Order: sequence, then structure tokens, then C-alpha cells
Amino acid sequence: MTTAAAAAAGRLTCSTLRTLAARLPASTRLSCIDVTPTHISLALSDDNLRHATPFGVLARTSSAAKDASILVSATSSLPPIHGVIVNTPPGAANRVATYVKELLADSRLLPHANSLLFYSESVALLRAVNSAVDVHSAASDLTDAAESRRISAFDNAMYGRVDNVELPTDRPSRAKISAAEVLQACLDDLARIEQNK
Repeated sequence: MTTAAAAAAGRLTCSTLRTLAARLPASTRLSCIDVTPTHISLALSDDNLRHATPFGVLARTSSAAKDASILVSATSSLPPIHGVIVNTPPGAANRVATYVKELLADSRLLPHANSLLFYSESVALLRAVNSAVDVHSAASDLTDAAESRRISAFDNAMYGRVDNVELPTDRPSRAKISAAEVLQACLDDLARIEQNK
């Protein structure tokens, strides 16, 4: 990673969700990036910061710079996005942070972003389990089969925006939960912060 990329990401990075919330303009959207060794999934919020929706999935190429160029093409027509949430799975935080900083070194990608927050996947997982009717439904919702269906839905959402590249089918994805679920956990927390002002 270049020094310029590290410095740019450093200026954007927030240490807490409250810090991110304070930087956001009145009407904006958030995005969430989920990175695995095989793919990047992207989710977006509505402009009321209440609901998260899958945007698409991209099979990773050989470099972050190439991935950023593809994502620029896919996201260039979106309304301004000021906050970026990055899913950080346990044990992969440094790898994910380095890669996302390299992505965001391309100033054309999410050019309005003024906030970057690395958010623990375990927090979102806890929210998903707590909101389930019972433990069995929570467990079944987080299986590899369900995850594969979500990834397929992301592929379909991305179709027409960028070249659709199939993920390998001979091995399960390492993603535990989707970018949309992580973003929804953040949005729920932002709503609680707003209520407690």
C-alpha cells in the first residue's frame, strides 16, 4: 500500500459509530464492503439510514487497483455515499483493512466518502442471532447454503452493472454473513444513537 493511500484512509477512519454519525450530512447513504479471499460484496442503505439492501458481488481479480476500477464502473451512477462500513471478520482485520485502503486509494471510488468505519462481524452476528425467533432459525439462516443463495442474489443484483464473474463452486465462501446484514446492524445502532440524543 502506498503512503498516500494509507494517509487518505487514515483521514477517513472513525474509531466509533458515533464519530461516523457526527460526520454524516443530513441526507446521505452508507455503504458496506465485505471482503473475502474470493469476492467483495457491497450493500447500500436508503437515504433515511434505516434499511440495508444488497448491491452486488464481485469476484476479486489479481489486484485491488483492478477491483477498484470495476467497482467505480458499478457505483458511478449511485447517489452520494458519505460513510463506508467495512466488515472485519475475527482474525482477518489487518488483511481486510489493508485491502480496503488500497481500494479507496482510487479517488474515483465513492468520491463523497468522508467516513470509514471498520465494524466487527461478530457484532452483526450477535444482532442476527438475537433477532431470530429461536436458536434453530438463527443457525439455519447462517448456513453455507443460505449464504450461497445470498451471494447468488448479489450476483444477480450486480448483473448489468459490471461483468458477472462466477464464484468457485467447489468450495464454500468464507463469508459468514453478508454485507447487508453488517450494514443493517450499523443502521440499527445509528438509530439507537439518534434516539438517545
